[in-house]
Amino acid sequence: RDLIRREFGKEIAIRTISAYMKRWNMTQALQQDPVAVGKWLEETYPQIEQRAKAENALILWQDETAVKQDSNWVRSYAPRGQTPVLIENARTNYGAPVMISAINIQGKSFFLSQRKAVNAYRFIRFLRRLILDLGGNGRKLFVICDNARIHHARIVQRWIEARGKEKSLFYLPAYSPTLNPDEHLNRNLKTELRLQAAGTHDDNLERARAFMERCQRETWRVQACFLPEDVQYAQENLCA
Repeated sequence: RDLIRREFGKEIAIRTISAYMKRWNMTQALQQDPVAVGKWLEETYPQIEQRAKAENALILWQDETAVKQDSNWVRSYAPRGQTPVLIENARTNYGAPVMISAINIQGKSFFLSQRKAVNAYRFIRFLRRLILDLGGNGRKLFVICDNARIHHARIVQRWIEARGKEKSLFYLPAYSPTLNPDEHLNRNLKTELRLQAAGTHDDNLERARAFMERCQRETWRVQACFLPEDVQYAQENLCA
């Protein structure tokens, strides 16, 4: 759909694109490995939990998301008999700011917003902030993230190894966003943005900060991210 818009200037409904894909006998690529997911649920994560309890570590779930309005759900008005139309300029979402966040089962949440894409150095900056906010009194942090290249960067690995007593990184199975509770927080953030009138990047960033600060005050919003079925396995972690 984006390619057609970019190359030919034509807007086509997403359901029409789906119909074309089926007509051309094309399907979505399923890259998630069910064996890896099963191992994560049955072996890897339970071992992380056991280590967290033994080492008095706090488990955090981390992710990044673009701060933008993918679409606009706000209704408009028009004279009777005329369908109201909200025109969205997709280009206004290019170069959108980014929010890095981390949450835990107790409802704690931490975030860092920036106007550029996240790279390895900015990821380290966020990890350093987590240590400053949470890593006192000998408390170790276990951060669970996805397999994005920046999370595996050599500079990140060296930084983690140099701080083995403070922080450890763990990686979800590839292509498994549904296993990360922080993805649900991102979804709630996007819903919050969509329900407001279209704005600039600065507007969206300010709204995102206000939403995240509200989540920090109202911890039940974060705890609710651990309720969906796919992430209920993480509810067993009760490290305070």
